[in-house]
Amino acid sequence: MTARERGRVLAAAALTLLLAWLVLYPILLVGVDAAHGDAIAAFARRPGEWQALWASVWISLASVALAAAIGIPLAFLFEWLEFPGRKTLGSLIALPAVLPPFVGVIAFLFLYGESGFVARAVQQLLGLAEPPWRLQGAGAILLVHAYSMYVYFYLFTRAGLAKLDASMLAPAQALGAANGQVLVVRPERLRFGAKGLGGVVRERRYTGAAAFFQVETEGGERLEVLAAPDAARVGERVHLEAVKVLPFAEPR
Repeated sequence: MTARERGRVLAAAALTLLLAWLVLYPILLVGVDAAHGDAIAAFARRPGEWQALWASVWISLASVALAAAIGIPLAFLFEWLEFPGRKTLGSLIALPAVLPPFVGVIAFLFLYGESGFVARAVQQLLGLAEPPWRLQGAGAILLVHAYSMYVYFYLFTRAGLAKLDASMLAPAQALGAANGQVLVVRPERLRFGAKGLGGVVRERRYTGAAAFFQVETEGGERLEVLAAPDAARVGERVHLEAVKVLPFAEPR
């Protein structure tokens, strides 16, 4: 072992020990104390503990649902529609992802809190003696959580939508996709049939015991079908049938 490799091993070992001392050791101490029989019995006897547990559970579930209700529609809006300022606004919407959580919460309070810019502007505009709202209770917690977490639904959903092949939507509908469904247009999901989406075989590529047939549909789309080498000839008119229906189209 060289001196450089020995140094890497020592550095990794030191980092592991440091993390174990700062992270794992406190967690173990809390877990041991919580698992004690007296602690469990005391927890079960206190109504306040159950109320706190239930409040944590329902606020967590509601925060995730609210963040999803905000982030997923925004992802569809900025990925599938074209409008002025789309790229700039899409980048600004993803800005909370690069902010530390504490900074994001403080920014939210400075904007929408009872002493924030928006609340003060509304108060001055309407001539009110007090701020029009106060961030208190479970509603305020849900708003802050949704503001902090919607960006993750937005980014992951938009990344998934970007991988969809929009050119496959029309062939999917022609192959029998119902409303809210898209057929998976992949070679192993299509087959030659007596009826279905019409097209002409433009190319055949052999792959051992099978072949890939490239079929040009009536709408000008090019789809590939994996079948036996003698299933069709180049230039032959064929019909394609869907083998399987899935909720979303997968990229080829």
